[in-house]
Amino acid sequence: MVILYGLGSHSRNIATMYNIPMDEIEVIIDNNLSKCEPYYGMVISWEEYLRRRTEYRSTQLVIGAKYRFDEIREEVLASGLFGIADIIGIEKWAEENFVKRRLLGQYIDERECMNARILSERVGSISQKLLEEAMVLCSRYEALDRLPKGGRVAEIGVAYGDFSKEILTKMKPEKFYAVDLFCESVGFWNNGLFEESQMTHYEWYADRFSDYISSGTLIMEKGFSWDVMERFPDCYFDYIYLDAAHDYASVEKDIIQIVKKIKQGGIIQFNDYTFQEGYGVIPAVNRMIKEMNAKVLYYCLSPNGYADLVVQMRKQEL
Repeated sequence: MVILYGLGSHSRNIATMYNIPMDEIEVIIDNNLSKCEPYYGMVISWEEYLRRRTEYRSTQLVIGAKYRFDEIREEVLASGLFGIADIIGIEKWAEENFVKRRLLGQYIDERECMNARILSERVGSISQKLLEEAMVLCSRYEALDRLPKGGRVAEIGVAYGDFSKEILTKMKPEKFYAVDLFCESVGFWNNGLFEESQMTHYEWYADRFSDYISSGTLIMEKGFSWDVMERFPDCYFDYIYLDAAHDYASVEKDIIQIVKKIKQGGIIQFNDYTFQEGYGVIPAVNRMIKEMNAKVLYYCLSPNGYADLVVQMRKQEL
């Protein structure tokens, strides 16, 4: 585990470039909280870290702003804080991390580790056989109208709950599990909503869906998505919507759990099936589809290019 200092407005590009998995970061320090995007809920200011530093166990601080490395290092040293044994730059950490992962057999080579497009070329395209019955839909909401109703549903990464509301209204699940980090955050997409409302993400979401929670329909599950999903029985869910971390390593970890927890014939909808922002969603999803022989149902268009892909798991023949 490491503490990461300084990503700023380029956080997504940096996280993708260095393939930073969320589970290896204990906390991110960045004074411009609202711009630290793929890790909402893990970001605190330097001042807040100094106040709370005894809560964190990491002994290595990784400086993500490489052009401000010396400046930030001096700031850290001048604070006199204890418990940080090693201060290194992100390039050195990424190199050490890559070597460690290669030794563990988690990466094929450096190109696969560092570049989602190159990895996608290695994984290859989905075969036409798995696309024969696929339809193009105008939006991700259109898919919900066509999916089976009721059953057990999980949304992984809920943000403000706008899509949660659509799932609840259109699919009418018997049980709906809202899975998210639900950590401290000022708000998503730079709008500071939680800060303005003086509520945490958990409190805000719980308040919005209080009626569903009271009725026993909606259950909030807090934690890393792959850890939360691991706790459910296998073949438990009828439908899962995945919109969590978008780096390749994290998507792959989510998929490992999801394919165990979805029923035979169950449906998975992947958000942000795109190369925009350098996401690793496409190669991770394509690999799963090919290995599991999953059936592609819908490709859902989006005005901003962040498409959804909806797939159905094959039923095993007796």
